[in-house]
Amino acid sequence: MSSNNTYTITEQQRSNFKPTYLYIKQHSITGLKYLGKTTRDPNKYKGSGTRWKNHLKKHGNSINTTWIKLFYDIDTLVKVSLLLSDILNIVESKNWANMRPEDGLSGGDTSKSKNYKQGMITRDISGEKNPMFGRSRPDTANFLKEAKQKMIKANNCPVNCEGIDYPSVGEAQKQQKHFPGINIRKRLDNPKYPTFYRLRERTKRK
Repeated sequence: MSSNNTYTITEQQRSNFKPTYLYIKQHSITGLKYLGKTTRDPNKYKGSGTRWKNHLKKHGNSINTTWIKLFYDIDTLVKVSLLLSDILNIVESKNWANMRPEDGLSGGDTSKSKNYKQGMITRDISGEKNPMFGRSRPDTANFLKEAKQKMIKANNCPVNCEGIDYPSVGEAQKQQKHFPGINIRKRLDNPKYPTFYRLRERTKRK
């Protein structure tokens, strides 16, 4: 699963949803990182990923919580979780303990994960063999900034207003010299204004 794939949220997941934290943990000795979710206190919760727990058992619980974000909306949680999983490359990178993409809803890694067996054999690296050994820690803020920009771009709705394409409704609305006093959003896909319409089928109003 990655942020490029379609993820279906079940009705049961929606009805059982509670405000959820996404967090990033980092082992202070080995530098290994872990992206996870919890409805508990993220500063006290250590994480439930299989490889992450094995790493803590082997190297101790000296970890830092480097990033926390609380989500009240299930759709946003899933979207950001998968996007971060993709941008941070948490499954493929040896810098991360995750063995499958974080979706914000599922529990820790299990043996059912297709990457579980390979990960347990090839990715339990510590000491000088760890790619993080002796190196400065990557700036997580830069990754999150990139994630935010990708989220904005993904959620933008390109529109056509009187024959001109704009990357988003907001960008079209800024063109006051072209549309003085006009509420672009209200005119989009309105049969009264056929020259104002969204360019993506999935973003058009039903």
